[in-house]
Amino acid sequence: MRYILFLTIFTLIISAKYTQVENRVLDDKTNLEWQNDDKVNSVYLKWSDSIKFCEDLELDGYKDWRLPNIVELASLIDDTQTQPVMSKIFKNSAGDFWSSTTKAEDSSQAWITIYNYGIQYYQDKSEQNYVRCVRGGL
Repeated sequence: MRYILFLTIFTLIISAKYTQVENRVLDDKTNLEWQNDDKVNSVYLKWSDSIKFCEDLELDGYKDWRLPNIVELASLIDDTQTQPVMSKIFKNSAGDFWSSTTKAEDSSQAWITIYNYGIQYYQDKSEQNYVRCVRGGL
């Protein structure tokens, strides 16, 4: 009985619960709100343009969007999913997305999350990737 109770509590702690609200997905585990409109399928930008895009985004009446850091993007990786490894509630769940995190050893590169495989890597900031903005947090 204790084992079942522990397993149930552990499962509740580690599994995120997502809720779609208008053009956003709310993550009750991290308290982040993720952009989930049609633009996540079509906006493909260089790193600096991605930062500006999020800063300028007005979505569902909110203007405080930003480009997520690499840890925030990692929170969307779901090990129970297979290619892509992001919950199906998200639009464009298989794309490569920019983070705001610059590579420490080389400021011309920034970290990306590749949701088709659930990996994180770095890329030159002059390259283009998808953008998914975020607001809020812990």
